[in-house]
Amino acid sequence: MEGAFTDRATITRKHPDGTLDNITFNLTDILNGRAADIPLVKYDVVNIATSAEFKIAYTIKIDGEVKKPGPYPYKSNLSLKDIFFLQQAALLMRHLHIA
Repeated sequence: MEGAFTDRATITRKHPDGTLDNITFNLTDILNGRAADIPLVKYDVVNIATSAEFKIAYTIKIDGEVKKPGPYPYKSNLSLKDIFFLQQAALLMRHLHIA
């Protein structure tokens, strides 16, 4: 279960009358015997999120006299030169060399 977020998961259960229930549980506790197992019923849908779903996607925004302004994904160790390369800011690079 590498990458799974096991602290909180849900079961969506559909009853014969068509109503839905949401059952929230801690999968880690169940797997480690600290919480009771939950018997599944026909048509239950178990939802286990990945840790990646909870990560914030940081962006940087490039505006001004550039070829492709807009948001770009932030990555660790990203440098100003990397940003210029990513968005092909040839005009801005010329201004930087003159200054």
